[in-house]
Amino acid sequence: MIFNLKYIEKYGKKIQKYNIKKIINSDRKNYRCISMFPYPSGTLHIGHFRNYVINDVICRYKIIKGYKSFFYIGWDAFGLPAEKASIENNIIPNKWIKSNIKKMKKQIKKMNLFIHNYTINTSKYSFYKYSQKFFSIFLKKKYIYKKKGLVNWDDKDKTVLADEQVINGRGWRSKSKISKKNITMYFINVKKIKYTLYKEINNSNLPKKTLNSQINWIGKENYYYIKIKKKKVFFKNKLFFFISKVIFFPLKKKNNNKFLIRYTNKKEKIYVEYKDCERIHFCEDIEYLKKNKKINKKFIRYNKKKLIFFIKKNFLIKKKKIFKIKDWSISRQRYWGTPIPTINCKNCGTFICKKPKKLPKNLKIKKINPIYKFKKYYINCKKCKNLCNREFDTLDTFFDSSWYFLNYFSKNPIISQKKLDTYIGGSEHSILHLLYVKIFFTILKKLKITKFSNPFKKIIVHGMVLNKTIKKKKTFYEKMSKSKKNGVDPSKIINIYGSDSLRMYILFMGKIQDDIKWDEKKIIGCYRFLKKIWFFYTKININKFNKKNNYSIKKILFFYKKKKFNNIVSELMILFKKIKQFNSLKILKNFLIFLNPIAPMLSNIIWVICGFEKIFGFIYNNSL
Repeated sequence: MIFNLKYIEKYGKKIQKYNIKKIINSDRKNYRCISMFPYPSGTLHIGHFRNYVINDVICRYKIIKGYKSFFYIGWDAFGLPAEKASIENNIIPNKWIKSNIKKMKKQIKKMNLFIHNYTINTSKYSFYKYSQKFFSIFLKKKYIYKKKGLVNWDDKDKTVLADEQVINGRGWRSKSKISKKNITMYFINVKKIKYTLYKEINNSNLPKKTLNSQINWIGKENYYYIKIKKKKVFFKNKLFFFISKVIFFPLKKKNNNKFLIRYTNKKEKIYVEYKDCERIHFCEDIEYLKKNKKINKKFIRYNKKKLIFFIKKNFLIKKKKIFKIKDWSISRQRYWGTPIPTINCKNCGTFICKKPKKLPKNLKIKKINPIYKFKKYYINCKKCKNLCNREFDTLDTFFDSSWYFLNYFSKNPIISQKKLDTYIGGSEHSILHLLYVKIFFTILKKLKITKFSNPFKKIIVHGMVLNKTIKKKKTFYEKMSKSKKNGVDPSKIINIYGSDSLRMYILFMGKIQDDIKWDEKKIIGCYRFLKKIWFFYTKININKFNKKNNYSIKKILFFYKKKKFNNIVSELMILFKKIKQFNSLKILKNFLIFLNPIAPMLSNIIWVICGFEKIFGFIYNNSL
C-alpha cells in the first residue's frame, strides 16, 4: 500500500472523531490536563505546537491507561496587542481578535489534537462576568482596595504595569523605559497574605527554576531602620537610604560618594535623591522630618561618611527582614479588557455595580480610550442623583488568566472545587502567570471559596523553541516569536511531512525542560521512520504471528510515566528494528499502542486497516 500522507491524515481524522465520541460517552474517570492558553495574535508557531503536543501525548497516554482526557483550547483575548492593531490598522479590536481566532483554529485543526469542542474566550461576557464577580468579592472582603499613588508607567503602551511586569527598568512587553506616575488605581492586597504566600510557595510543586524565580519576587531582604516618633524609616545597608514617600536610591561610584538631599513642600513629600539615580521604592510620610532643623530646605551635599555619621549620631539603627513583593496593581488604562464593575461618584465615593454592564465591542480606538466618550458609561448616582461614571479602567489580563482553567470544567467556576491534574506552559511565561495564580487562589482559600491554594496537582514547564535570527549579517539562535520574525508556521511543515512526523520530531529533539533548536532538515528522519512502520504493517499478515509476548514493556511505560518522550521515541526505534524477530502479535499490538500518543494518525489507521480492531477491539480499551 502506498504511503500517502493526504490519505493517512484524512482517514486518521475520521477515526479520531469516532474515538473522541466513544471517550466522551464513556464512564471513565476524568484526567484534567491543560496547556496555558494563547493570545490570539494571528498565527501559532512551533513553540506553541510544542506545548500542545506535550499536552496531547499526556492525554492520549492517560486514555490508554483507562482515563477520560481531552485537549482543551481557549483564547486569552483581551489586552494591549488588540488595541495596538486597532490603531495601526483602523480596525475594531473585537473584529481583529475574531479574525485571528479563525486563522489559529485552522492551524489547530491541522495539528490533529484530541480536542474537546468546548473553548474559552476571555473577551466574551459569558467568561468575564466571573472575573467581575471575583473582583466584587475581593473588594467587599478588602482584598482589593483603591488608592492614589505612584505607579510604573509604560509611556509607549500608555498603561500601568505591576512591579513584576517591570524587568530591568523596562516594560515586559514593550521593552520601553518605565517612569513613575501618580494615578488612582485598584490593587490586590498581597501584603495581607504575604506570610501564607511565602510559606506555600516554598512548599509548592513548582520546577526548581520557576520556584527560585518566584521566591526571588516574594522573598525577604535585610533592611536597616531608624525609629522617629514610633514610625520606622528604612534603608537598605549602608549604600541605600530612604526617607518619606519617595525613597530608595542606589548609591553609585559615579557619584563620587556624594548624596544630594532635598526638602520640598510639593505634595508634602521629602525627597532624598542621589544624582543620576532612579527612584525605586516608597514609604509613608514622616511628619517629624519636616520639622527637623538638621535637614536643610536648600540643596545640601554630604559625603558618604558624613551622612552615615549623621544617622548613627541621631538615631538608633536596627535590622529587619522585609518582603520584597508589593501589592498587585490590577487597573489598566485601556478599553479592551474586563470592565471593572464599580461606579465612581464625586459625592458618594466608589461602590460596586449590582448588574455590571457588558463591554461595548464595536468601538474604534484612536489616541485615547473610546470609553471616555461612551454615553452609557455616564449615569445618575442612585444615592445623590448627581452625574457619575462607571469605572473607565479595565482589569489586568493576568487577573483573567489567574482562574480561567476552572471554566473548562464548571459552568460556575466560583463554586468549582476540582484541581487540574497537570498544567503545562513555557518557561518564560510561567514565572509571572503562576505567581498571580498563586496569589489569586491563596485569597480564594482564605475566603473559603476553594479548599486549596494550589489548583494544580502537577506543573510541567517546558523549554523554548529557538530559531535562527539574522542581525547585522550575524546569525544566532533566539526564542521563536512573532515579534522577532523567526516564527515557523506548523501548518506549512504538516503539509509537507504530516502532523505525526512533526509531533515525533518535536518530542525527539530533547527533554521537556530543555530549550531546543529548530532545524527543519532533521524532520526527515522521523518522516522516514513512520514510512517504514507503514510499509511493514501494511505488508504483513497478522494471523501468522503467535500470541506469545517475549518483550518487556516496563521500560517504555516508565518513560511515559516520567514524561521522557525523547526516550520513548528512541526506544520505539530500537524495538522496531527487532520487531520481526519476536514474531509476536502482542508485540505488534503493543508497539502501535505505544506509538499512538506520539503518532496518532498513523497508528489509528494501521490499527483499523490491518485488522487489530477486529481482534483486540477499540484501541483505547487496550490498557497496558
